[in-house]
Amino acid sequence: MIGSCQKEYVTPKPSTPPPPPGSIKFSADIVPIFITNCAKSGCHDATTDKAGLNLSTAATAYEDLFDNSEIDTTNLPSSAATSNLYIRMTSTNTPMPPLSAGGKLSSTETDKVLTWIKAGAKNN
Repeated sequence: MIGSCQKEYVTPKPSTPPPPPGSIKFSADIVPIFITNCAKSGCHDATTDKAGLNLSTAATAYEDLFDNSEIDTTNLPSSAATSNLYIRMTSTNTPMPPLSAGGKLSSTETDKVLTWIKAGAKNN
């Protein structure tokens, strides 16, 4: 007797549209992502300051991101997706945060960061 096999198809969830440009604020939207996911002991906190990035406060995070060339604002918005920060956050090979520290950021978080960078990566 030959049985039939059926594939189950799962309807993909609709993706959340990215936030509108200008709606993302560094202090209110981006810094909390860094504090929650990156500014941990042994990573990018005030004590460890790994790779010269202290992401534990708005002031130090903003300064260090630009001092370490994580964001290049010369060709925005077209260069936003090729910024070091965005590439590190969305990398499948070496994601930041690393898997050992909790793993990749959500697409909502990376969309916020990309939208912020595209809007000029302002310290607002």
